Amino acid sequence: MGRVDAVGVVRPVVEADALPEVHRERRAAENRDTLEPYVDPGPGALARSGLGLSLSYRDAQVQVVSDVQLSEREAKALATRVERAYAFDAAIHGWSKDDDLAPRLTVAVLGQRGFQALSGDTSGAVGGFTTGPSLFVVPEEVARQRRSDDDVTIAHELGHVQDYRQAGKRLAAVPMYLQEGKAYLLGDLEPMARGQGSASARNVVATWERMSARDAQWVVQRFRTARDEALSGRNGYVGEVGGALFVEFLRTQFHGGHADVLKRLGTVVADVGAGQSYGAAFGRQFGGSPDAAEAAFVAWVKSTEDDPARRLDGSVLESLA
Repeated sequence: MGRVDAVGVVRPVVEADALPEVHRERRAAENRDTLEPYVDPGPGALARSGLGLSLSYRDAQVQVVSDVQLSEREAKALATRVERAYAFDAAIHGWSKDDDLAPRLTVAVLGQRGFQALSGDTSGAVGGFTTGPSLFVVPEEVARQRRSDDDVTIAHELGHVQDYRQAGKRLAAVPMYLQEGKAYLLGDLEPMARGQGSASARNVVATWERMSARDAQWVVQRFRTARDEALSGRNGYVGEVGGALFVEFLRTQFHGGHADVLKRLGTVVADVGAGQSYGAAFGRQFGGSPDAAEAAFVAWVKSTEDDPARRLDGSVLESLA
């Protein structure tokens, strides 16, 4: 995998204030004491957790289980939101109908104690996480309330679910900043497609406007692996959102731009899962190597440090600037 030249210890300039007060998504590597998120514990992890889980709803694509008293109506409504978000992600990626959440996805709705036990989060800031291709865990409030930022989390995480399903352990070859950047855009675009805004998208744009070339270099150099993500702390948000800016750079700038960048990245993941190297899969879709794209990205961020309007020109989130 390509890396930009090292410049010593790099710390994001925006680390002190880039993290929103409520950051509603975090990957399994941050939530659990493992650096191997591609080893999927699946629903079996719930059985071993000792939580008193019961089935609340099941259809052909989703089953909802919970350790709290969840009505069938609430569980069905959550399943509908999950399936709607998956349909949105599928349309952007060009996934076939045969890809529809098969095998069935388990969505676990956990009360405060259970969610804290599995996620490791006691702040209430985590809105959900995946552990692989078959399990998505959310706190009780996601099922009880209807907030656009929760829909952001759902669409984001379902992007990860499909990445796991298409690439398995080979997903580790795809840089973490790219995995998260793609998922961030999927999440933010889903409520926007229905005419709804989100705090997540506004925070992303605000961070993009302030990112420096030093931040960009930190992203492509130090936010590449599950271990990098797990050890990133507050800087993890910069890594994820900086990854989304890299995706938008591919959309608007690299080799003339690629309007269908998310579909192309989905193909990269699928090709890696089928045995291609990440470099070959990336080059086939974008006409240049990952090394070249990363170096060009850092240079572009440098050239737009004093011109955030130009940086956001053509971005799918430009209207939020």
